[in-house]
Amino acid sequence: MLYAQLCGGLGNQMFQYACARALSERLGQELCLDFSFYNATPSAEQDPRGLFELFSYNIKYDSLIFSWRELHERYGPKHRQSEALLRFYEGFSKTFGKNSRAAAERLCAPFANFGFGLYACEDRFIKEYPTRSHDAVMTGYRQSERYFKAIASEIKKELRLKTPPSKDDAALYEQIRSSEAVCVHVRRGDYASKELAGLYLVCTPEYYSRGAQLLAQKTEDPVFYVFSDDPDWAKNNIRLEGETVCIKGSRRACEELRLMSACRHFVISNSSFSWWAQYLCEREKGTVVAPSRWYANGRKTDIYQNNWQLLDC
Repeated sequence: MLYAQLCGGLGNQMFQYACARALSERLGQELCLDFSFYNATPSAEQDPRGLFELFSYNIKYDSLIFSWRELHERYGPKHRQSEALLRFYEGFSKTFGKNSRAAAERLCAPFANFGFGLYACEDRFIKEYPTRSHDAVMTGYRQSERYFKAIASEIKKELRLKTPPSKDDAALYEQIRSSEAVCVHVRRGDYASKELAGLYLVCTPEYYSRGAQLLAQKTEDPVFYVFSDDPDWAKNNIRLEGETVCIKGSRRACEELRLMSACRHFVISNSSFSWWAQYLCEREKGTVVAPSRWYANGRKTDIYQNNWQLLDC
């Protein structure tokens, strides 16, 4: 059994799910999705924090874990091994610098994978090796398509919503699909907090303006659809040359992502949610504009795709 630990918001969960699906196939092991990070149980009636929207998609798995108690009952000893490995990586990065963790993960991967069935990666792509262990654990954000590129077509099918757009969103969805739509995603939220200022960049209004100008030169009659977790700020600060529609309204993250993916072109932010919007594009994808830096502290990442147009943010 491969126990895949999920955490974060919908964009992060999608990366973790896609990586877990690919790894379980390569190892020939059943897949257990471990949601114990949230220590909550999904409700059929409501999910106020949006923790379990992944179940709105056609995901495939063999079993599920939702609580810490279940975690310790199912694979407690293996989980403790995984936690010890993560503590080692964390200590290594504190001793040797900001980009040293990936080096430690890469160096230890053959031993950790083969000997213990531990697949730990905070962010970058680390080559994975077969394991002799009956059970395996996968952890980390793992933000690189290289983990699941071999089954990309399956992942894109599985990450389609089970249900059609709501009555309120149906007309907007068709409007976006019938136009030369450009998704402009303005990510703020916790990125704009003092606590995360040293880690995440907040893309400037000038970045979005230059991205829109680039697409206006490449595209005939573009319509810019602005999506944001802070729509009032976006409406007051983002100025784009061309027809612009600021998307408002309270909707689930998965429904917002569907509207974004209905666009043809993208000006994305340094956000996993942005990444999946362009990756799951429902049309013949056009141009993707992305920030040239993903992290404020200069940390390296393998999240970029080859065909993106990069601009300073």
